[in-house]
Amino acid sequence: MPEGADKIVRVEYTRESGGWMTVVEPEPYANIIHRAENLKAGDPLLEPKMLRAQDIGVLASQGYETVPVAAVPLVGVITTGSELRPAGQQLQAGEIYDSNGPQLCAQVQAMGAQWRNYGVVPDDPEQLAGAIDRALRDCDVLLLSGGVSMGDPDYVPGVLKSLGAHIVFHRLAVKPGNPTLFARRDDSFVFGLPGNPVSTFIIFEVFVKTFLYRRMGISSKALMASGALAETIKRRDAQRLEFRPVRLEGRRIIPLSYHGSSHLSALREAHGLIRMEIGTTRIEEGSELHVRLL
Repeated sequence: MPEGADKIVRVEYTRESGGWMTVVEPEPYANIIHRAENLKAGDPLLEPKMLRAQDIGVLASQGYETVPVAAVPLVGVITTGSELRPAGQQLQAGEIYDSNGPQLCAQVQAMGAQWRNYGVVPDDPEQLAGAIDRALRDCDVLLLSGGVSMGDPDYVPGVLKSLGAHIVFHRLAVKPGNPTLFARRDDSFVFGLPGNPVSTFIIFEVFVKTFLYRRMGISSKALMASGALAETIKRRDAQRLEFRPVRLEGRRIIPLSYHGSSHLSALREAHGLIRMEIGTTRIEEGSELHVRLL
């Protein structure tokens, strides 16, 4: 700014003639960007995060050509179950399509990590051990779907132990997702997720995603919304923390028709999840709630 000047007049508010400029319309604004208006010396530019286009612009504005970043983890996905078939194959009696494998790969990709799908492995300890061992050698984190509950063909916990993995915990007081398992072998980590698709989806959103972001150096916080419950919800068993899918209409939180952890289509219309805390059997219409956005 020239000494003594206190305003910038836009050229479209002026007329030039014979080397002289005349203001023909009053300039309503000062049009001045003051020093440190954008950032002050010592202000942090960015917190650890997934860099977006605008973040690149902020870094470039301060002369940064490169910045240190965390390595993106490679996440392996194995779906277990002799009844499962990949999409495109003809189903026989008693068979279903594998939805958890593609769903988990999509969830990993949506958060900016890398994935490798090892496909469907039947309920056979030897085949399962081979697939898990190979994936643990390749990947930073392995996601297993199915085989972690209490049935005869639920071989995952025993196979992991036989491969030298340490099971950190097995079972959570969470619904859906009670059989969830977490293990470690050397520098690789394993999540054993339930086979029911809603359980797999929700445990990924609540637990796995947080873990993966931490591995990427990012302290993530779920996006939340708030509103009033449109109708009373209740349950009989209140011994576990429960997540339920809901739809948002303005500030109205509308519970979706939901028949349990196999009801995958309930998630089609879901905008988020609400929590029913341990010990809570009923939440009244009109209650103010937080919604974890999906």
